[in-house]
Amino acid sequence: MSYEERMAKLTDSLIEASVEVDHILEEMMEVGHQRKAAITRLEQQLETLSKREKDIQQRVETLEKVPLPAVEYFAGMVERSEKRSAWRDYALFGLGVLVSTVITIILKLFGF
Repeated sequence: MSYEERMAKLTDSLIEASVEVDHILEEMMEVGHQRKAAITRLEQQLETLSKREKDIQQRVETLEKVPLPAVEYFAGMVERSEKRSAWRDYALFGLGVLVSTVITIILKLFGF
């Protein structure tokens, strides 16, 4: 192989390698941009969580100042409403079963 042929072959190899390096650099830049965006999102989420933490701490501090009898009174009220809510849920469920059964029977009688 002559000197000119070897130089042409080496030049072609160098061009191919250069193109591959360019593609790799572009991919690295894309990954860098994606990581930067992910870091920005995480920073925003961290800021939001920090604000929520401060709000919750303020609520806890406020609740700590509430006298114990008041807390017991409100707990009793919530408990009673939860019991009523549970009975209502059971009644609605039972009524739903009953209505769907009746509708099924009626549809079978009319051949649907």
